[in-house]
Amino acid sequence: MPTFANWSGTMATDAGLTESADRLVGRNPTTLTVTARPAGGSLPGAQVVRIEPLNDPRRVVGEAYMLSNTWVTVIGYSGHATVADTDLKVGDEFLVASEHYVIHAIRPATPGHFEAYARATR
Repeated sequence: MPTFANWSGTMATDAGLTESADRLVGRNPTTLTVTARPAGGSLPGAQVVRIEPLNDPRRVVGEAYMLSNTWVTVIGYSGHATVADTDLKVGDEFLVASEHYVIHAIRPATPGHFEAYARATR
């Protein structure tokens, strides 16, 4: 899968990654709220992230429904001096613009940003 650093074109320094996360999230911010957390515990509040598609949307049409199968990258903050860390975990479910997503993978900690992969499911 593509990485945030490759996608943004900024791999040089930790400071560069932090700056890129600020710039990229700020350019097209999306607010999401986790609606279900299978691991238990309390749900985090609203979080500002950026969501970018990884591939062309594909929709599967059944008899009485349409199921979306779109993979996205969720870009957020980690270790930022003034912005709270993005709090998403594998299995978390959230809604954005009436699209339902599930977090399937989280990239290991990287300086200045958070990166996860989610799939729109319905």
